[in-house]
Amino acid sequence: MAPIVEDLRAFRLAIQRSEVKRLLILLGIVVATTVMIFVRNLTGGAVMRGHVFFWRLVLALVMAVYAACSLTIVRGANREARLLPSWIWVLGIVFESLIPTIAILIAVALSPLDPFHAIAVPAVLLYGIFISANILRLDPKLAFLSGGLAALGHSGVILYAVFKAGGVDSSKVAFLASYPFYLLLAGAVAALISRELKVHVITALEAADLKRRTELLQGELKIAREIQQSLFPRHELKIKGFEVIGWCKPATETGGDYYDWCELPSKEGFVMLGDATGHGLGPALLIASCRAYVRADLPQNRDIAGFMDRLNARVAHDTEGSRLVTFVGALLDEEKGQVKIMSAGHCPALLMRAATGTVEQIKAHGVPLGVMAGLNFQDPASIPLQRGDRLLVYTDGITEAKRADGVMFGVDRLGQAVVRHAKLEGQAFVDALYHEAMEFSSNAVLQDDLTLLSVRRL
Repeated sequence: MAPIVEDLRAFRLAIQRSEVKRLLILLGIVVATTVMIFVRNLTGGAVMRGHVFFWRLVLALVMAVYAACSLTIVRGANREARLLPSWIWVLGIVFESLIPTIAILIAVALSPLDPFHAIAVPAVLLYGIFISANILRLDPKLAFLSGGLAALGHSGVILYAVFKAGGVDSSKVAFLASYPFYLLLAGAVAALISRELKVHVITALEAADLKRRTELLQGELKIAREIQQSLFPRHELKIKGFEVIGWCKPATETGGDYYDWCELPSKEGFVMLGDATGHGLGPALLIASCRAYVRADLPQNRDIAGFMDRLNARVAHDTEGSRLVTFVGALLDEEKGQVKIMSAGHCPALLMRAATGTVEQIKAHGVPLGVMAGLNFQDPASIPLQRGDRLLVYTDGITEAKRADGVMFGVDRLGQAVVRHAKLEGQAFVDALYHEAMEFSSNAVLQDDLTLLSVRRL
């Protein structure tokens, strides 16, 4: 059972609202009992006559007044969303247990029946009805209390019957004791049923609450995904002499990868790719702030190292070392036909030479962003590109794609795929790399975000 749910005020209010139905049931019982009293009287019943008839009607009236007053109190509390104190429920059980006890006592004291026959009049069945009605309160303690008070009340009636009869034969003791015993047993069974029903109700409420929360979270994640997708470049980077293609597939609704590009005032192009540790909403927020910092402070005068220093200081200030971002920035210089690239702890970029069909790995120049504020990055590496040469920057979501035996796709296989698909242009190139990695892993579910950024010299 979930104690967190049990203590919820809303759950207790829901139980209190069901009390209205229970009290309406009691009113129905009063009406049915009153009708039966008149039927038995009119048909000449030996018991339901004279004083017994009168006092039974009075008892039914008292019960009706009790149910009506209780109904008014409970409905008022429900309208105000106010919880009634627990002692009210206990007091109600005590009163309800007295009704059949008094009804039987009237029969024993005033009817012409033998006292031991009078203790078994039909009114004894009211105990079971009231015990059953208390199950609706979904409180095992109250249900058992109802049975216990019924057993105690009937025991008192039996003692009075023994007193009135002037004693009892020892052979009848077990018989007479069986009535309180079964009433107590009925209370125990009612408590067990009440407990099981409570468990089922709580489970259903938890399931409904979980479904609501899940739908709400999915809706929020969908919005977050739409916002994140809107942060990716919407237009091609038109830098003469270069083809730039970017593509990203998050492992979950939101990811910790991003790529971006822009044209600098110097008419050069600047492309970048970042990967925050982990994936999901947290890294997505971090990478979004990182993108904002980049957009607000693009490299000026080709000073990529100074730009990286400032970006690292901001990320370190935000995360205090709790999260890291690997980052690659590359300046595309059409006039010189070269790329200036700097990597902050990112996996090695791949440079494919079209003339030789070979692939070189360009290692990182420094540690990831956010490790420590105040770090100074070295000057970027300048890489001349010939026609057909291609620079591929990626996140480890593609290299860590695994086969069933645990073997990863790896950097070498990725490099070989770059060579095989070197003649493909535009989106077809990155699609081919992705499909090859997925084929290698038998289309296994991505364990990490996957991002590709390709720069080809035209």
